[in-house]
Amino acid sequence: MRQTETDLLSEIREQLTFEILLGNISAYLVNLPADRIDDGIKESQRRICEYLDLDRSALWQLSGKEPGKALLTHVYQPPKALLPDEPLDAGASFPWALNKVLRKEIVAINRLADLPPEANCDRESFQRLGVRSGVVVPLSIGGRVLGALTFTRLQEEGDWPCRVVERFLHIAQVFANALVRKRGEKSMRDRLEFETMLTDISTRFVNLPADKIDGEIEDAQRRICECIGLEISALWQVLVEIPRNHVLTHIYRLLEDPPLPERMTADEYFPWCLEHVEAGEVIAVSTEELPVEAARDQEVWRHYGIKSSLVIPLSAGREPPSGVISFHTTKAKYTWTGLLVKQLNLVAQIFTNAIARKRAEVALQAARDERSQAEGIASAQHRRLVRFSKERALGAMATGIAHEINQPLIAIQNYAQAAKRRLHSDPAQTAKLDELLDKIEQQSGRAGDIIQRIRTLVTSDDPELRPVSLYALLDQVTLILGVDLERHGCRIDYRPRFDVPEVLADALQIQMVLVNLLQNAAQSMQSLEGKADKTIRIDIEPINDREVQVSVADRGRGVPPDRLGDIFEPFSSDKAGGMGIGLAVCWDIIEAHGGRLWCKPHPSGGAIFQFTLQVAVE
Repeated sequence: MRQTETDLLSEIREQLTFEILLGNISAYLVNLPADRIDDGIKESQRRICEYLDLDRSALWQLSGKEPGKALLTHVYQPPKALLPDEPLDAGASFPWALNKVLRKEIVAINRLADLPPEANCDRESFQRLGVRSGVVVPLSIGGRVLGALTFTRLQEEGDWPCRVVERFLHIAQVFANALVRKRGEKSMRDRLEFETMLTDISTRFVNLPADKIDGEIEDAQRRICECIGLEISALWQVLVEIPRNHVLTHIYRLLEDPPLPERMTADEYFPWCLEHVEAGEVIAVSTEELPVEAARDQEVWRHYGIKSSLVIPLSAGREPPSGVISFHTTKAKYTWTGLLVKQLNLVAQIFTNAIARKRAEVALQAARDERSQAEGIASAQHRRLVRFSKERALGAMATGIAHEINQPLIAIQNYAQAAKRRLHSDPAQTAKLDELLDKIEQQSGRAGDIIQRIRTLVTSDDPELRPVSLYALLDQVTLILGVDLERHGCRIDYRPRFDVPEVLADALQIQMVLVNLLQNAAQSMQSLEGKADKTIRIDIEPINDREVQVSVADRGRGVPPDRLGDIFEPFSSDKAGGMGIGLAVCWDIIEAHGGRLWCKPHPSGGAIFQFTLQVAVE
């Protein structure tokens, strides 16, 4: 009786000691960073083997990419009985035991001789590795088997009590939790890395010249294959001139053998794949699992050593596929997960858009080349229209110009008459005559400047961009249009702001734009009756550190909503006798300055024309 109590107490103490060890191992692994979990598991294997006086512990993990494989990933072993320095696969070395594990069964081997005949391969492998007795327990979590954990004796055979096997199950659960956490964090890192790469690849195609797209596609194929662990990526495109003829245009291959033919078409080498791709289907297959009707595809894939393939159509929206992108493995069979297929579908979309843009740009360039002569004619016609508009603007400004040039001419006349009177009354007044002649010279120069400005306005074509003050231009335009605006009963209201910087502009061309907009505003308010407000409000303000915005607002009849989209088109006018040229020329001038011109309704009735100009860089 006393011996029984002693044995029971000893067993309880041993159980408590093991539970403390298990708790310490569990806490140790829980707090380890993911990149140290592998070392933590190996250290835990050592502690358990030393505590239970065992010789070796091995942890095998099922391959997520190659079904039926379980690779040795963690091992504790004595220095004098090391495992072979080569990859070990439980699927090949221990098929019977692995099959048991996949069914979530425990395998306890007291003696190798007890193994059944169907475990002959396992027995031979155990003998080759020096194992005389061992236990194999499943590594599982949430009903999913991750692999197997083994504990073995190398020196002697022996039984495995149920309480010991139960401890191994607890240890396996702790290891499984640690591995799942590590896989989860690794999966997140891999996913983030892949999505970062996709973002970078997508960004690289933005604004990429058409002649650089092909090289960028092949570089992207290489990066994707290296990131995922694939050996081949091929891109096929439909020839525009030959429908259904998919030709290999881009390829990445880790190995160059066997060589590819000079020209490779999908209908000749992969007819089964082509049929499914043209139907918009994504194909994820193993070469050895292809149906009978894919015999030709299987033959070609076998020739190039391809084990698994993912084939995705290149299509935009509901359009027929314009090509195909495929990814392949040659080293081993591969499992194409749903997440990976979605990610590679994004790659296909990126390539589809890039190829479509390249084709569009190539076609556009061809059209540009074909239309170069027509564009030259159109350009000449446009210049004539601009000159005609300037002449019309000059005619409209004639009253203001005549008023402005009349002042220096009258002054010249008065000074000349005064000089004559001085000569007749007192020929000796030389100093006063010099002063009068100087004034005549100044006023004639002023008249000449006005004439030169008129000539420049009519003859200039290309803008001469210089830093200018918009308020200075507005002062000059107001002076020129003063008489015309008074005739319409209009006045201009603007208040200079000190925070408006100079803009980069051709002064004469911007003056022409202002003249056109102000005349349009005055004409729009001409029909207003009585004491209606005929003020043209001008606001100039910086909208950011790069642009200044000019607004010309009137309270006239406004622009009909259905015409807001075409008022800047040539020959578009609703004014009696209007040519529809002025606003079109204004649009071209502002666009040539790198700005924008638009129109919107005035909240109180009328219209607001606005344009932007670039700030002059100091």
